[in-house]
Amino acid sequence: MRNGGKLPAEPRRHSFFGEEFGLHRNPRFEFLSTKGHGIGESHGAVGGIQQVLGERPYVDDMQMPGMLHGAMVLSEHPRAKVLAIHTDAAAASPGVERIFTSRDVPGERGAGLAVPDLPLFVAVGETTCCVGDFLAMVVADTQFHARQAAAKITVDYDVLEPIIDPLKASEPDSPRVHGDDTLRPAPNIIETPTKFGRGDVEAAFRTAAHVIEATFATQAVDPAFLEPESCLAYPQGKGMKVHSESQGSVFDQQTVARVLNMPPADVEIELSASGGAFGAKEELSIQAQTAMAAYLLGRPVKTTLTREQSTQHHVKRHPMILKYKVAADAEGHLLAVKARIIGDAGGYAGTSGKCLFASGVSLVRPVSRAERDVQSHAVYTNNPTSGAMRGFGTNQAHFAIEAVMGMLAERVGVDGWEIRSRNILNPGDQFATGQVMRESVRGLRESLDAVKEIYRNAKFAGVSCGIKSTGIGNGTTEEGRVVVRVIDADHVEILNGYTEMGQGVYTATMQAVCEETGLPDTIMSVRWDKELAPSAVRRGRRGRRR
Repeated sequence: MRNGGKLPAEPRRHSFFGEEFGLHRNPRFEFLSTKGHGIGESHGAVGGIQQVLGERPYVDDMQMPGMLHGAMVLSEHPRAKVLAIHTDAAAASPGVERIFTSRDVPGERGAGLAVPDLPLFVAVGETTCCVGDFLAMVVADTQFHARQAAAKITVDYDVLEPIIDPLKASEPDSPRVHGDDTLRPAPNIIETPTKFGRGDVEAAFRTAAHVIEATFATQAVDPAFLEPESCLAYPQGKGMKVHSESQGSVFDQQTVARVLNMPPADVEIELSASGGAFGAKEELSIQAQTAMAAYLLGRPVKTTLTREQSTQHHVKRHPMILKYKVAADAEGHLLAVKARIIGDAGGYAGTSGKCLFASGVSLVRPVSRAERDVQSHAVYTNNPTSGAMRGFGTNQAHFAIEAVMGMLAERVGVDGWEIRSRNILNPGDQFATGQVMRESVRGLRESLDAVKEIYRNAKFAGVSCGIKSTGIGNGTTEEGRVVVRVIDADHVEILNGYTEMGQGVYTATMQAVCEETGLPDTIMSVRWDKELAPSAVRRGRRGRRR
């Protein structure tokens, strides 16, 4: 390892389990591998030393001979019909090689994880859906020249009244954000709303000792990662190689292939170091445009968004409107929950349908006897696009129901710890959707018990409980698959199809191989492989946010 990098014998440890309060990890989980280098042992993060020493480049650090630079032109208005894009002044600027717009896309023009509604470029004659829309791309010999030229592109618009209220956008007579003059016309309500229920909530409300009604509104939250979106693409054989820092390498590969109208096998994605994402780099940003420019010019092209452009384009945590009505008996045990949740998807669908599904199924306090009536949906507006961010739609729902639990505690005359203890989820109970909880959920009770005295003895303290699905959920079988390749007597290569974003999936994969083979981690390397990526998506790709 260069620069004398060396792992310490034992990594520094943080106080994860409240050791300063006399708490500790459950002994049932204090197992250690007898092999000394497998599961249960401490390992340095794969690539961690190189990254700390600055030896692993981010995309914007990369250079290649003959490399050109791209600069994007974004919409000035959230909802406006594009009448004309004037590029003559930009094309005459120093160093400019070519300017790309929608007419230059050789294959499909739409991208999107769930719905291909996001245009690589909004075409003349189409209407923008948010200020994150791209209209054109300038490619020049330097980044400075590219950005200077991009600033000279002017656009003629017919500016329209933006649709910014998700409640009004949900009404049947609302104008459509994705009207007939957009890439993919669609109703404002995205996908199929989540609806489920059990029992007679109205009967429970009539007989309950306590009924609480409350409406909550959460705001958009920017993930504020350090590294703006960046991509480097160049011709490789008969296809393309793309250096990307996104959270979904396999989706990058598939979408770039469709955009370039070439087989996916001819597109290689190399996952680069990421300077943060938190869910906001799941969707394609500039990868397809950069790959298209490199493909059509036959030269390497690198594009990096400015901080302003990144903030304008990338997704935010969903603003939601959450309306709850809750019934409880005299002791505060929940009897019924009725909830209606609307999520503001902004201009494009992204993961909004799935995030609002997660909100709906996560909001109800997990007690088996509570009646429930839940509906949630995402709706297009002309606000900035929303998407996954650290919790995938569950945070907002937990915030609201926890606030209701606080109100209920005041009504009953108990503290926040007690009201949660009376409604805690235990093994054998049914979750809101009818799923029967297994032994692993006992951690909720044990965690609550562990902080009881700390909470009650503190001068100022709050307490809340939440539960989040692990893995992809929704009944999908959770599996993992890797290929172990022996390079020589001192090198074993582990190939997988999962996206490493700092969450440690490469390190965990290496530990699993160490455990199964008995080989030391010092002879192992891990990398992404495009042949395994499709199977990784089919088997579930959660656990990859950072």
